[in-house]
Amino acid sequence: MGLGRGRIQEKLPGQGGSVHRAGRADQSEEPALSRSKGGLDGAAGVGKKVADCVLLYGLDFLEAFPIDTWIKKGLQKAYFRNRRVGPKKMEEFVSRHFGRFAGYAQLYLYHYWRNQPIR
Repeated sequence: MGLGRGRIQEKLPGQGGSVHRAGRADQSEEPALSRSKGGLDGAAGVGKKVADCVLLYGLDFLEAFPIDTWIKKGLQKAYFRNRRVGPKKMEEFVSRHFGRFAGYAQLYLYHYWRNQPIR
């Protein structure tokens, strides 16, 4: 069961932009993810985390990785040896380390770090 070759286009309410989901599951989705995130970021009140949540949970962009406080603290401790890193470096690491299924990793990491004390 794959995504097929279809194209889904969603209009954002009250916005002139749109979010595109095109391509096949076995093709690189990075350009589509970047374009879609850009379309969402333009909406009033939508930041990076909300855009990534919509892309991951609403539009099945499995490479989207929402970063909130729990994820940021957990990544800093587990992968960056408690060093503070900027959001761009963290996003690049997540993309390289978890790849096209980063969204699944985010879901499990969030649950673990939310329910286990991060020391």
